[in-house]
Amino acid sequence: HSKDIFNCFYQNTDLFPNYQFRRLGYDNDTALSIGTFHSDVKEEDKKSVKNLLSSNKNFIESEIIIIADRFLQDEVEALPNFINYLEKYKKQVILLSKSNEYETLEAPLRTQVDIKLLEIFKNKDEFKLEDKNELEKIMYKKRMVGEYEDINVQLSEIAKKYKIKYLKKQDFLCDEENSSCDAFTTNGYKIYYDYGHYTLKGAKYLGEKIYNMKWFNIE
Repeated sequence: HSKDIFNCFYQNTDLFPNYQFRRLGYDNDTALSIGTFHSDVKEEDKKSVKNLLSSNKNFIESEIIIIADRFLQDEVEALPNFINYLEKYKKQVILLSKSNEYETLEAPLRTQVDIKLLEIFKNKDEFKLEDKNELEKIMYKKRMVGEYEDINVQLSEIAKKYKIKYLKKQDFLCDEENSSCDAFTTNGYKIYYDYGHYTLKGAKYLGEKIYNMKWFNIE
C-alpha cells in the first residue's frame, strides 16, 4: 500500500516540483514494519528496524515522512510509538488513511471490473459509457467498508492527539455525492488489479487526480 502511494507521486513528479519522493519499505532482509514499534515487542527486536531508519540516507535527509499502510490492528496500536520515534528526528509526519477495499473473486482472482467486463463481453462486443457509469456505481456498493472504516476512525483520532496532518484516501477514490468510485483511468485502463492495490496506470491517474483536487495540501 505504501508502494501504491509512492507510485502515485513518483509517476507525477512534474506535478509536484517542490518535492522529491523516496520510499522506505525493505532493506535486504529487514522489513520496515510499524508493528515492530508495538509496546509488546521487545526492544532488542526493534533494533534492526531502528538501525535501518537511522542509517538510511533518504531517511536522514528527509523533512517529511508519509505513513501509508494497510494498517492491521496491531500496527494501529504501534503507531503512537512510531510517531514519537519520527518526531525525535524532527520529521514532519503525514498520516494517510487505510485505503478502500473491494470484493473480489479468488482462483482465478477477479476484481469487480473483471467480473462486469466478462459479463458484458459475453453478451455483446461493445463497452459503452453507460456500462462504465454502472460499473462505477457497482464499485461503490462493493466497497468492504467494514474492512477499513473503523481503522480510519482510530487513525483520525491518533492524528488529532499527536497534532499531525491526516489525509483520507477515500476523498480521491470515490465520489460520495454520486455514490460512485473510479474504476478506469481516463484512457480506459483498470485502476485496481486486486482488492485494493493500484495498477501502474491507475496510480498515474490517481496521482493526477490528487494534484488536480489539491488533496496533498500539507503546508
